[in-house]
Amino acid sequence: MKIGEKLIIFCCFILLSCFNVFAQQINMPAAAEQFQKMDIDKDGFLTPDEMQIHQAARFNELNKDKNDVLDQEELKEDEKRTFEKADKDNDTKISRQEAFTQFNDYFNKIDSDKDKKISENEFKEYWPVEMKF
Repeated sequence: MKIGEKLIIFCCFILLSCFNVFAQQINMPAAAEQFQKMDIDKDGFLTPDEMQIHQAARFNELNKDKNDVLDQEELKEDEKRTFEKADKDNDTKISRQEAFTQFNDYFNKIDSDKDKKISENEFKEYWPVEMKF
């Protein structure tokens, strides 16, 4: 590999790194705001129950026809693609149980110290993983 090619690769790496840092910095206030909204008892931690309350509210908000299933049309309104991976049976619909399972998995990923609660720092550390572009 020639020096010019190495320089181009290095510059691309630096440029992409800057975008990643920039994206994380922009999203941190949004992460803090989201965390505060979900922390119902305002103790500085999210419990599985608080996450489930948030999940249920979001599910109900998307479930326009109130049939306890999110279909493809309803999922188009899920701009954060929160439920995208939940369709375990690949029927192109998300049942309430699939959504519940998805949020349990999501909670366990964020809870890095496995103490069954999510601190604001854990939430903010995970936020860029979900919000990358």
